[in-house]
Amino acid sequence: MSLSKKSKKFYIIFIILIIVVIVFIIFKNKNTDSYPMDTVASVVKTDTKIVDKVAENTNTTKSIASYKIDKYFNVVPTDPNGNKKVVLLTIDDGPSNQSENLMAILAKHNVKAIFFINGMHDKDYKGVIKKEFDAGHAIGSHTWSHQNLNKIKESVALKEIDSNSKLIKEITGSNPIFFRSPFGVSSTFSREYLKKQNMISMNWSGSTKDWEKSARDQKVFINNVIKDLHPGTTILMHEHQWDTDNLDALLTEIEK
Repeated sequence: MSLSKKSKKFYIIFIILIIVVIVFIIFKNKNTDSYPMDTVASVVKTDTKIVDKVAENTNTTKSIASYKIDKYFNVVPTDPNGNKKVVLLTIDDGPSNQSENLMAILAKHNVKAIFFINGMHDKDYKGVIKKEFDAGHAIGSHTWSHQNLNKIKESVALKEIDSNSKLIKEITGSNPIFFRSPFGVSSTFSREYLKKQNMISMNWSGSTKDWEKSARDQKVFINNVIKDLHPGTTILMHEHQWDTDNLDALLTEIEK
C-alpha cells in the first residue's frame, strides 16, 4: 500500500470519529435539560420564575438565601457571594389601629417585616398578631409593656420577657426568635437571659426617626432612611399614623 493510500485511510477514520462525537453530543443535549452555569448564576439573581424552572428541570430543591445579623445590626448573607443589596424592615409597638393598614401597604410591595409587638396591646386588637403571622411576617418580642430594662428589677424584666414570649407562642405556635429592647436599651441580665432563650437581640442601623415631629413630613421621613441607607440596613419604624401615610413612598424609594 502506498503512503498516499495510508493517508487517505487515516483521514477517513478521523472524519468518522468526529461524526460519532458530534452525534453523541447532539443526542445527549436532546435528552438533557441543561443551563449553562453563567445563565444559572444570572437568573438566580434576577428571575424567580426561571429559578423555579431550573430547579424543576434539575430535580433539585430551590435554594433559599440565608442571612445573619452582624454586630452593627445589619443583615448580611451567610454566603460571602450572596446578595448584599437587601434591607430589613422592623415595625415596633403594635398591634395597633395601624397594623392592618401597614400590612396592606407591605403586601402591595410584596415585602415582609418583623413586627416587634408589646403583649399589653393584644387585648385591644385581638386577632391582629395572628393576621400578621399568617401573612408571612415575623413576630418579634418588644416586651410586654415597653419598660426600660435597665431601670427595672430583674424579676420584673423576667416577667416582661417571658409574658410576651408566652403570648407569641400561643398565637404562632413557636417561641419568638427576635427580641428588641424598649428604647434600644438592655441590661446585663436581659442580655444573658435572652442568650439562654436562644433569642436574637436586635437594635437597628437605620431609622425613619418617626418620634421626631419633623418626620411627619414625607420628605423628611424618607430622607431619614435614605441618607444612611446601605446594604443590609435594619430599618426602625413604629405604628404611627404618619408611618402608615409615608410607608408606600418609602418602599418605592428604597426599591429604586
